[in-house]
Order: sequence, then structure tokens, then C-alpha cells
Amino acid sequence: MQLLSDGLQTRDANGVPVCTLCHRAGTNDSPLRVCGGCKAAWYCSTNCQVKHWKRKGHKHLCRRISAMQAKKDLNPPPLLDRSSSPE
Repeated sequence: MQLLSDGLQTRDANGVPVCTLCHRAGTNDSPLRVCGGCKAAWYCSTNCQVKHWKRKGHKHLCRRISAMQAKKDLNPPPLLDRSSSPE
């Protein structure tokens, strides 16, 4: 199976999201759940989420991603410079 990754959010070759830890695709009956902290990791089960948090280091990465996201939200892009517009 070919996997494509944009950060933690992993997708299969068809672009379907898969679990960040075990690479299992979600189903209609059991959709993937997103990390509540950083929103950058998907999990098929609580078991995968706990394993990734405790053993694979997501705890530290999640905090860094969340901090970067918060900083980005606190510093929105500047508004257009209207000082050069004609009156």
C-alpha cells in the first residue's frame, strides 16, 4: 500500500484518510477520529490513539503543533495597506 502523508494526516494511494498509527482506513460504521489537541492526526480507535500518544511521541508533537496553530491564530495576516489608496 502506498501512503501519502501531509504532516501526520496519512492517506492511501486513492487519497482516502487512514489511521496515523496503523494505517487502517475508516469506514461508514467506524469513521476515523481526529486528535482533539492538534487536529493533525487521525485514529481508527482509542487503542491506536493511546499507543501513539504514549509510545510514539505524539504527546510532545501535539503540544508543539497546537502551540504553532495558536500562534498563527493570534497573528492573522496583515490587512491591506490602505495608506496609498486615493481618497
